[in-house]
Amino acid sequence: MHCPNCGHEIEKGAHFCTSCGAKLDHEASAASAAGAREEQAAGRDVSVANEQRTGEGIGIISDYWEFIVATLKQPFSQGIKATNGIFGYVSIVLAALLLSAGIYQWLNHLMALFPDFVSAKLPFDFIHLFLFVLVDCFLIAVLTYLVVKWIYRNSIPFNQFLTKYAGQGTPVLVLTAVTFLIGLAGLQSTLPVFIMTLTIGLLFLPSTTTLFAVENHGRLDRIYAYLITYVATALIQALLFRIAMQPVIDSLHSLINSLSDYGF
Repeated sequence: MHCPNCGHEIEKGAHFCTSCGAKLDHEASAASAAGAREEQAAGRDVSVANEQRTGEGIGIISDYWEFIVATLKQPFSQGIKATNGIFGYVSIVLAALLLSAGIYQWLNHLMALFPDFVSAKLPFDFIHLFLFVLVDCFLIAVLTYLVVKWIYRNSIPFNQFLTKYAGQGTPVLVLTAVTFLIGLAGLQSTLPVFIMTLTIGLLFLPSTTTLFAVENHGRLDRIYAYLITYVATALIQALLFRIAMQPVIDSLHSLINSLSDYGF
């Protein structure tokens, strides 16, 4: 035992310090020791909680990777079984990010090929393109869900629906990754155009397969559900293009006309 005033070692239970004469308060010492023990216990609890959160984060990443592998091997059957509510959001955001980054990088490489446009910039920034693609991807998913809910009269929760939807679109997610790699490489051939066009066209694939897979409790045939979904999607996308992308399209049209002078 040590004196709290001078630190001199004293006998346990002593009431006064033999070095400095200070009176020893055993109740305060006990309370201080108890407080220290509580702080140590609280520190251990925080450490354990942090470890648990870290473990949960790693577990979610691992589960998501297993989800991607399973739905890539069997998109239709495994996509139907998917239930984790967060995976759908992650896949759609990731697909929009990879597709936008690939297209943006490839267009920058393309412009650098022409001397007169080395210092020129694209008529839109990456954030603009990413947000547009992201909204478009979610728009298709939401319209499909509304058809499932109101026409099929299926009460599946949206988060669960979105994960099943994204699971059946995992091959498209892989294509967006290929688009991203092509954009980074700046390949100079018709292959990038083909891959990007294919990827954009297949953004509707999960909608088609989901409308076929989900149980239909309504009276309207699935064919009409498809027609309603695609007509509504086309109309809303046309409006979205008109509002958000028409200036970009006009600028790109002018740019392509200028590049035609190079025989491209």
